Amino acid sequence: MAEVRKQPAEKFYIDVDFSANLDTGELLDSTQSTVKATLNGADSTSTVIESGSLIANSGKLFIRVQKGADGETHKLTFKAVTDQGNVLEQDVDLIIEEL
Repeated sequence: MAEVRKQPAEKFYIDVDFSANLDTGELLDSTQSTVKATLNGADSTSTVIESGSLIANSGKLFIRVQKGADGETHKLTFKAVTDQGNVLEQDVDLIIEEL
């Protein structure tokens, strides 16, 4: 599983690249694709993902991460839905650490 590290006050975009799994001409559908965050099994999406920040572009899903507390590890689940009805999923660990 991929990892991204950030400090609690940082805000920035991260992405997951699904392009290797797409057929020629196949596109990601940003209205159907989602990213969810969990911390110890509980939904933490509104805490660490900026609302309305999901972008689909060039076979990648982008979201803006924010907040979180030192020592937390949030599991981000990127679910990409394509215009051909395919569903692709990838997880990323978002590790919060104060340096």
